[in-house]
Amino acid sequence: ARGLYPSIMPLQNVNGSASQSLQDFKGVTDKSAVQVVEEKLQNMNKASVDPNCIMSDSELAGFLELYGRYMTERSKKAQINWDLIEQPSENMLQRYDTLIAASDADRTALLSKLAVLKLNGGLGTSMGCKGPKSVIEVRGDTTFLDLIVQQIEGLNKSHPGADVPLLLMNSFNTDTETARIIPKYQHTNVTSPL
Repeated sequence: ARGLYPSIMPLQNVNGSASQSLQDFKGVTDKSAVQVVEEKLQNMNKASVDPNCIMSDSELAGFLELYGRYMTERSKKAQINWDLIEQPSENMLQRYDTLIAASDADRTALLSKLAVLKLNGGLGTSMGCKGPKSVIEVRGDTTFLDLIVQQIEGLNKSHPGADVPLLLMNSFNTDTETARIIPKYQHTNVTSPL
């Protein structure tokens, strides 16, 4: 059978590493992914009615440059050489105890720019849960999601005028169940666009 398909190269070499053919394929698909992301971001910019949600040309170019570099390195399967990673020098760091304390008004203004984004796409099947991992009870009747809502509610209550929203990134696996759970939090001091 080997002679029937001489132009087809194996996906892995004898030693188990990816063949050049597979590496080339990954490089091409990663480049395609960068183009798709660029197109999607440009379409989002054009469709946005909120000027605060539009990326400037320099922001878009900067993001795409970083994303493209990441995808290029990913397709090379380059390993991080941890020996080259160094701790920042003392003059690059500012100690927390030397920072000037922000006023209440400044803290509230800063919190108005904050949102908590929670990945909520995984199922807890490996832990015996039939729904999202966030509804697993971790302390008594308290779930992961309860704890997160309590923390955000505490932040909002401790800073009058703050309204830090909770955004849940659901998957098709968790969206329906999460929509049933969210009403439980309607009387908390946490907003959610759901």
